[in-house]
Amino acid sequence: MTVIWALVGAVVLAGAVAVALVARRRSAVDVLSLLVADVMGAEWASRLGTDVESVRGAVLHGEPAKLRGRLMALIADVAVSFDIAAPSDVGVSVRCQYADGESVILAAARISWDLVPANVREQYLRTGEKLARCQWLVPDPEPTPS
Repeated sequence: MTVIWALVGAVVLAGAVAVALVARRRSAVDVLSLLVADVMGAEWASRLGTDVESVRGAVLHGEPAKLRGRLMALIADVAVSFDIAAPSDVGVSVRCQYADGESVILAAARISWDLVPANVREQYLRTGEKLARCQWLVPDPEPTPS
């Protein structure tokens, strides 16, 4: 009887894991874009004369499209650097160079391991390298369902 309950428990656990993985894939958001939106959102909102949530929507979903276009015209380059002392201690800095060629903003934050992009986490776990850099581009908007 114990073996049957153990098998039932294993099947239930496997089903729960499968459901969690499917749900995670469907709600997948570009982690680097999420991080950049969180760190630079207030700065960009101020420069564009709008609110942080609108900037966040333009960065993550391409909406409103007009704001996304203004954001793309504003930004020349965004570089993101990760300083990983340990998975529980991650610093990030975002350097944004504006299209005017003269303005540069550097913003820094402490983030959770979950906000570190998968490729950066994998590199750290594989090599132990504590510094990583990524370039960020305003992502193409998600296709709208027909």
